Amino acid sequence: MKKDSCAGQCTAISKCDIFDFMAKYVGRTVIHPGGFAATRRLINALGVGRNSRVIDIACGKGTTAILLAEKFGCEVVGIDLEPELIDKATRLTQKKGLGGKIAFQVGDALCLPLTTLNLTSPSPRQCWC
Repeated sequence: MKKDSCAGQCTAISKCDIFDFMAKYVGRTVIHPGGFAATRRLINALGVGRNSRVIDIACGKGTTAILLAEKFGCEVVGIDLEPELIDKATRLTQKKGLGGKIAFQVGDALCLPLTTLNLTSPSPRQCWC
């Protein structure tokens, strides 16, 4: 993401960064399809709890990872392509005192660094979202 990529004449989503567009023209700083209600339904369906380890693919700035760690006490690894979002997620996690529960890493969902993340395959205690 480039700063001010939505500045000036940008009035269409196709002409600027999606996050900048949503913040500037829609008033949304979090893009979360289905909202947190859908996320909570998924978490409940998966049986996520204190002993779970969750990988949050396309974690953005970490809002779902933080929700998981705060509300369910599980460990979370967040992956996103965008280094700037990983930096924001890491700062927010540290600010909330959740550094021991959440780790973030730049990565591609099509080529996950599973050995680096100590995630070799899903188990009853590991959830991939």
